[in-house]
Amino acid sequence: MAAVAHLIGSDQLPLPSQVHNQEKCVTLNPKKGERAILIKNHSGDWGILVGKWDGYKRGVAGIPGTKHHLARRGKPGCPGYLKVSFTKLSTGKTEHLSLPYLQNIFSFSLYDVTVNMRAGAIHVNAEQNEVAENLALAFSLALLHVLCSPRPAQWSPGQPTKPSNGRNGQKAINYIPSEDLALIMAAGHLEATPSNYYIHNTHGMNACSGCAGGDVDVNGIEADVEGIGDLTGVVDLGGEGADGLGMDGACGGCGGCGGCGGCGGCGGCGGCGGCGGCGGCGG
Repeated sequence: MAAVAHLIGSDQLPLPSQVHNQEKCVTLNPKKGERAILIKNHSGDWGILVGKWDGYKRGVAGIPGTKHHLARRGKPGCPGYLKVSFTKLSTGKTEHLSLPYLQNIFSFSLYDVTVNMRAGAIHVNAEQNEVAENLALAFSLALLHVLCSPRPAQWSPGQPTKPSNGRNGQKAINYIPSEDLALIMAAGHLEATPSNYYIHNTHGMNACSGCAGGDVDVNGIEADVEGIGDLTGVVDLGGEGADGLGMDGACGGCGGCGGCGGCGGCGGCGGCGGCGGCGGCGG
């Protein structure tokens, strides 16, 4: 085997509250919408890539003035960007990267690979003799974009995600042109994938499978305002969720108490499906 990459969840990675020093440990916080990918080579586990969608800001429409009330300026929204961290397991070194989407830049470097999302070009530093592993890292970056990026309300596979109207009044709508990025499209941007959007809409508040365990705050954003475009009902997994309970996942966070196969699978102990949901007791 040269290299392989696959998704992992909180049954493989600890929650932030389960470690003493988060700076020295790779953790996964599902309720913040984080997703993780493990990359392996012939020697075993090579690296872990963790990503989430950050910087999303809901726009606020302006209010015109009247004879009795002053006008109120609107606040532009922000489509956000992908934020990732990569940990090389043999060295323990971690690199952080916020993809510069907001500057309309879609080419960037991480570890020993340079990726051009728009052109679909990948350049690997061959001097390190880890070409296959870095290729897997490049495709994993594109996959995390697909899994973490917000989608329009009522979106279904095959439908476009870009705004139907590129302008809001006299101003251009600020959005991430995912459909113009070759590597993102190759990773399945318009296909049916286990994305945060899909998991929320399919499994709701008790979603599991490493994406949202327990009492997760999933905010439906109602926004068709300046700077956001048609992203109505965008899934936001960045809420506070079960903080009041002192947990990252209330019922065990997707594996903590046996959910998702931990001790019998998705409902076997009552998690993620009550007393028989998900087939736990044959229901």
